[in-house]
Amino acid sequence: MSLFFSNIGRFVFFLYVFLIPLDNVFLFSFGDASHLIGLIAFLLCLIRHNCLSLLGDKTFYTSLLFLLSCIVSQLLSQQEFNNGFQTIFSYSQLICSAWMTSLYLEKEKDLNLFGVFFSLGALLGVLLSLTPSYSHYVNYYRSERFFLYGTDPNEYAFSIALSCLFVLKHIFIGSKYKTFIYYFLLLLFLHFLLKTGSRSAVVALVPSAILCSLLFDKKRLVLLELSSLVLFIVIYLFIASDNIDLSRFSNTIFTGDTANRAEIYPAAFHLFTQKPFFGFGDGLFPFLLGQKVSFQPQELSGPYRGLLAHNQVLQLLGANGLIGFLFFMNFLYQAIKPVFRFLLYPNAKYLVSAVLLTFIFSMFINVAHLKAFWALVGCCLFFKSRRIK
Repeated sequence: MSLFFSNIGRFVFFLYVFLIPLDNVFLFSFGDASHLIGLIAFLLCLIRHNCLSLLGDKTFYTSLLFLLSCIVSQLLSQQEFNNGFQTIFSYSQLICSAWMTSLYLEKEKDLNLFGVFFSLGALLGVLLSLTPSYSHYVNYYRSERFFLYGTDPNEYAFSIALSCLFVLKHIFIGSKYKTFIYYFLLLLFLHFLLKTGSRSAVVALVPSAILCSLLFDKKRLVLLELSSLVLFIVIYLFIASDNIDLSRFSNTIFTGDTANRAEIYPAAFHLFTQKPFFGFGDGLFPFLLGQKVSFQPQELSGPYRGLLAHNQVLQLLGANGLIGFLFFMNFLYQAIKPVFRFLLYPNAKYLVSAVLLTFIFSMFINVAHLKAFWALVGCCLFFKSRRIK
């Protein structure tokens, strides 16, 4: 019976991993499916694994302290903004998913399977965007015709960027013949990364890919990567301009357009200075931030909704104060630190590169609500709770 639950649990877990990149794909509503599959995987994890072993891990208590600080911040804020408890509940689910990931990953080959299923999910999202069903949504702003209306394509771009790094890892360690397949997949992912219009993901991917090359001792490929990326973008300027809105990239380069971040960041920091220790809570802070900017935020669609800081550090400082921010960063530090002890292993090199990508990406986009982010944290926790053989 235990073997039965073991096999079923692994199957459901990797199905959940496959669905993570598809959370925001328009029309197909994969988000609800991933929630349900994730819940089933979590329940099977409780049956299959000795979760009480986590009680001896101080990293587990650090994650609980972060959630507790979020609750305190919310209780100290205005009670009519109690929608912040929904955010805290979401945090608790996502943190549980990170620990669930660390428990299901028992061997290093499971990390390889994780990357395969995650990348296949991102690839399916790419293929779905080619179907005729999407032709009716060509007038949507930017590439949001491929995603749930009102969601941010940056979130899907983050999954594509992580998949690019995973494919790049296999280019460095794969055989000569398989490498051609990986190069094709890399070009396909890069194509749709540009199609999302996510400047943040592109900016984060370049240094992360270079770091990945250096970690795999492929120094000679760094110049090749940079020249290939430049050539790739130049070619698209001429042959793919009808399919990709490159004006977002050119506006940033030539006009300094930052999508209102130059106004959002000072406003968010000013709010932090008003309540530096516990912040305004996850319900009130977005609303106040939306009131402090001169433009009308697209997210401000309800009486208690508002604007995100588009920077994870400022979001945590404004919503949860220094207390919550320090607990959050301490948890991430304890989760990521063990990875650096295993840098001789390809998966550790990939994770270090992915951590850099996430760090840079989080400077422009909130990542703490993304399943892909917490799945990555769970992969790092694998190195803390397991010994590589």
